[in-house]
Amino acid sequence: MYNFYLFLILLTVGKCIKVYLRKDIYKTLLISEEVLLSGVLLLILFTIYYKFVDKGSFKKLFVLLKSNKNKICQKILLYDILLIAGILLGGYILINEKIIFGESLKIAGYLILMALVSCFYKNIFNMYYALGILLIIMGVIFLEYADK
Repeated sequence: MYNFYLFLILLTVGKCIKVYLRKDIYKTLLISEEVLLSGVLLLILFTIYYKFVDKGSFKKLFVLLKSNKNKICQKILLYDILLIAGILLGGYILINEKIIFGESLKIAGYLILMALVSCFYKNIFNMYYALGILLIIMGVIFLEYADK
């Protein structure tokens, strides 16, 4: 059973709790230590999920990687480099700034860039896109002034 809005609400609540948890974790651990510990746990959990829920085959996965179909290895490498950069930069922002300020700017920047990329990708730009981007920018300005 898939309900987009229910999943979106759960994801949003989870992300908010996760941000505060990360800020608290960074009082004890370095960013790299948190990533290493989380990475090991995620590797174990996703290995179990891949094997028993997805019924995946590691042999098939390695053949796919070896064939490098659709340049998947380069795309995975680029994705992981961007993920590492995002984790490190996000961690430093979270350590050095107030949570509401850093997260609101990060989310607003993401929304603005996604809207612009969507406009260029779909080759569509109209009044609604422009108004939406303008409202996001105004919201960021209001949040910045409210935080001071």
